Amino acid sequence: MATLVQQGLSSTWNGIRLVNLNQQVGDLLNEIGKIANVQTACIFDNHGKVLGALTNASFDKGEYNRVGAAIAQCYAAIQSRAGFRDLEFRFERRFVYTRDLGNAFFAAFCSLDASLSMLRMTLNVSAAAFEADPELQINLRRVAESKKDTLATSYLDVLGSQLVEKASLK
Repeated sequence: MATLVQQGLSSTWNGIRLVNLNQQVGDLLNEIGKIANVQTACIFDNHGKVLGALTNASFDKGEYNRVGAAIAQCYAAIQSRAGFRDLEFRFERRFVYTRDLGNAFFAAFCSLDASLSMLRMTLNVSAAAFEADPELQINLRRVAESKKDTLATSYLDVLGSQLVEKASLK
């Protein structure tokens, strides 16, 4: 059985805002959890911080925050040149499918035999309420205004800063 990791109480997320976030994230992730061979699914803010996760394994939030930050940087770099909605990363034994959700993004970490078409279809349906909730989108934007912020020098190492400068992404 999968474990739902929800956003905890903080100065940013509290009261009705926290309740609304956890409800929307939980509803979306529980639908994704019905798809075979999805090992972990997460919702991240624009800066790549985990807002919620559904996992069948141990969950290291710090590790997923680092992965989320890298994905946010990919979105920021590519979206500065062209519009797109999703990314897919293929590796030897798994793939990661990500999709923009307005002022947040989704990522599913899957074994290679997971059905990408089923994942996309389920996400299209289950993300509709999340994306259409104006109050949630405003609150998400207040917490992390833009994915492009992750291209700032303070987020990057020396090589990353050089690549951003060379590609004129700032």
